Amino acid sequence: MPYSSWALCTSTASSLDLLPTGVSGVIYPPKVLNALRERGDEFMRYCPRADDFWLHYAAVASGVETRQVSETAAEWWPSRPRQKGLWHENFANGGNDAISAEVARAWLVE
Repeated sequence: MPYSSWALCTSTASSLDLLPTGVSGVIYPPKVLNALRERGDEFMRYCPRADDFWLHYAAVASGVETRQVSETAAEWWPSRPRQKGLWHENFANGGNDAISAEVARAWLVE
């Protein structure tokens, strides 16, 4: 399913299928932080401008489910940005789909 069609989280249930974003902050347990430390700056090879995917797959590879602390997102982009930037590069042009697939391979296959 393309990233652009993913629904926002509306639950506090934990899952490996949730992609936490740093818009309102994310807290990761030591198990995930240790996995990240072991990989060093390898994320720069795969997703230097989309770190949420790197963090997500570090959690998945570590077997750590994530959850939202309330049933609705605390903050989200209310509308599409007018300027070209990460939104245009990663979201509007389907870049997040390619990034997600490559990062998943880096964490879950290697």
